[in-house]
Amino acid sequence: MKLLIFLFALTVGISVNAQPTATSVVSEINKFRLTQGVKAAKLDPDQAKAAQAQADWTVTTGLFQHSQTRAANGLPLLPEPWDRGNYFGATVVAENIYGVAKSSSAAYVVKGWIESPGHRKNLLYRVGDQPELECRVGIGIAQLKSDPTKIIVVMVIGDNVDRKTGQIRQ
Repeated sequence: MKLLIFLFALTVGISVNAQPTATSVVSEINKFRLTQGVKAAKLDPDQAKAAQAQADWTVTTGLFQHSQTRAANGLPLLPEPWDRGNYFGATVVAENIYGVAKSSSAAYVVKGWIESPGHRKNLLYRVGDQPELECRVGIGIAQLKSDPTKIIVVMVIGDNVDRKTGQIRQ
């Protein structure tokens, strides 16, 4: 029976127990952004470092919150999302966090954010009118130490200005 369900899932394109990845979450974010008339966001390595730092901090400390209250994982105390962005040379203007089952799909994660007004607003972040400015996003994913069936997914969003140099990043 399991083989039959697996073959059906492959036929209709359903992922079976697929943990979300950064790429799959950004793909779902961009599907939503495009349906709302907002340009797609680009996956950015510096934003991803900021997001991963928060995901790792959350699972290390066991605290599910945006504001860090103590240093962890060999990093200095980076109290707010924009502090983490600055540390990694990225511009972070918003952060979404979600604790979900490891087997949740990326679509499920993004749907949860869409259904929350504040998180939805973050998903639709737009940069200024200058054509060289782009919306950039980073995704961090970490497994809970207390429950290996659960993960924390963190999204940070901002633009492509390097906060250390003030230059536009390509």
